[in-house]
Amino acid sequence: MLWYQVLQIVLAALAVLLVLYIVGAHIVAYGVLKKIIKPKKRSLETSRGQQIKETGLDFDQLEKEWDRHPFTVRTADGLTLNGIYILNSTESKPAKVAIIVHGHTANYMHSYKYATIFVKLGYNVVMYNSRYFGDSEGEFDTLGQRESEDLSLVIDFARSQFGQDCYIALHGESMGAATVLLETAVRSDIAMVVADCPFSNSEKLYYDLMKKKTPYPVSFLCRLTSLYGRKYGYDLYKVNPIDAVKKTDIPILLIHGQADDFIPPYHSRSMAAVLRNPESKLVEFPAARHACSFYTDSARYTEVVSQFVKRIEQLSYKGE
Repeated sequence: MLWYQVLQIVLAALAVLLVLYIVGAHIVAYGVLKKIIKPKKRSLETSRGQQIKETGLDFDQLEKEWDRHPFTVRTADGLTLNGIYILNSTESKPAKVAIIVHGHTANYMHSYKYATIFVKLGYNVVMYNSRYFGDSEGEFDTLGQRESEDLSLVIDFARSQFGQDCYIALHGESMGAATVLLETAVRSDIAMVVADCPFSNSEKLYYDLMKKKTPYPVSFLCRLTSLYGRKYGYDLYKVNPIDAVKKTDIPILLIHGQADDFIPPYHSRSMAAVLRNPESKLVEFPAARHACSFYTDSARYTEVVSQFVKRIEQLSYKGE
């Protein structure tokens, strides 16, 4: 066989390998996107049982004590989001309202544990299922991008229900934490934010998730994932809570578990470094894994959130 024939074979083989490499990268990128926007989700019933077991809370008793009411919100793209609001027996003027946003794969049953904190602090509580999750409508989620737009509508609902002058606190966990932080970039009528284990930057989140699972450069996969995601109105390069944190003066309490290997604590630490309000801070929970700070030490968690809320109220709540 002549040398140029060998060269042709080698070049053809390399071309095939290159094509397979590129096709493989597209398959991986699209697969990652699907895991983000169409994850396995839990029913309200499943989550209720799980949360009773993990928190030790008596949900039956809570539901007897709480004055609960269902509500719906219609999103800008025509989806119906379902939730409940809890009327607090402690009247205050203006009304105090806590809106709690659950995390990825979860639903508002996961918000009950946080609702107990705010109810004791005299807040009415609004909890809802984000698009795609629980019994809300939607074929996919967007890891905070469209969810922040939906949250703005929930805030509007809260103001229509509790008064345009109501005093609003936001609490979010994981994806919900990213969502409430993103909201600070578009709304200034928020009194405070509690963000539990948020990610700061989507590209860094993808890097953390994929760096040990693929031979492909993560930056290349992110570009492909972003390309596919635009079909769903999701651009990972636009979902960066740290950009909102850099611009807002709203007081923010960041909470993160030091043993979180899904969204490592450096995400919150990087945002803590750019917090603008002097009352904002980061509190870490040793040994707590992702979204497990409350489970690890519920007493301390309750104390940390309660002290923060009370401090911000002292500075900004002009109630009767």
